[in-house]
Amino acid sequence: MTERTPQRAYHFSSEKPDSPREAGRERTMRGYRYGVAAFVSVVVVGFIGPVADAGTTRAAGNEIAINPNGELSGDKTVTLSGTYLCNNNDPARAVFVTVSLMQDGSGRTIGEGERAVCDGQRHSFTASGKVENPPFEAGPARASATLLTLRMTPLSLPGVLTSSGQDVTLVPSP
Repeated sequence: MTERTPQRAYHFSSEKPDSPREAGRERTMRGYRYGVAAFVSVVVVGFIGPVADAGTTRAAGNEIAINPNGELSGDKTVTLSGTYLCNNNDPARAVFVTVSLMQDGSGRTIGEGERAVCDGQRHSFTASGKVENPPFEAGPARASATLLTLRMTPLSLPGVLTSSGQDVTLVPSP
């Protein structure tokens, strides 16, 4: 009778997989995480942007606002900021601040989605990202910010706590 080595459910990325099967499982999980990130990005740009353009939606006790001026640096980095307030009593649900910007028919998500602190207090946020193709220019644009919830389970779908869309002015940074 041969002795079998127990299989580990997962391993840390600094370790090498014990078998091709374990390496395959790791690739599958990495692909799943990238798939969730891509799905959230599509939802933010494709769904939340148009919703936020309609004005402001707000669930009780949740608010988000964008400052009327955004910065545009010489290397085409856009920085938008604002404030938010949220109440999230569910520890299994993460909340993120997502920001998108639209100018002359071209829209982009700015930043990577900052994790929100939902303690009933007002907090500030800053979203920054380099946009080269096509670049944004100094002048008027339309921005939307959203408090997006994501339940920490394998098959979670994002939800919107609140969103706000408004006209902003991109100002060259000094």
